Amino acid sequence: TRIRPYYLLQCDLVNGIEHLRTPLATGLRIMKHLRGRLSGMAIPNFAVDTPGPGGKIELLPDGILRADDKGTYLSNSRGDVVYYPDPEV
Repeated sequence: TRIRPYYLLQCDLVNGIEHLRTPLATGLRIMKHLRGRLSGMAIPNFAVDTPGPGGKIELLPDGILRADDKGTYLSNSRGDVVYYPDPEV
């Protein structure tokens, strides 16, 4: 079909969809599973649309600063640190 997967996009923080969100760790596990099984052109970019003015951050190894039991600290292309909370389960 010649469709290139562009993004695996982490769900935006929108009211009323908390039950549909997954932790960032789930997306990272999916990306790890895809690598080595698909050609490089078939691997999507994993990105998170952060709250507030942080914008979209592509989750590369240098974009993930640290995580705690409630979420993950990310760094965008401007060097801003943004906290992305995991869903409450």
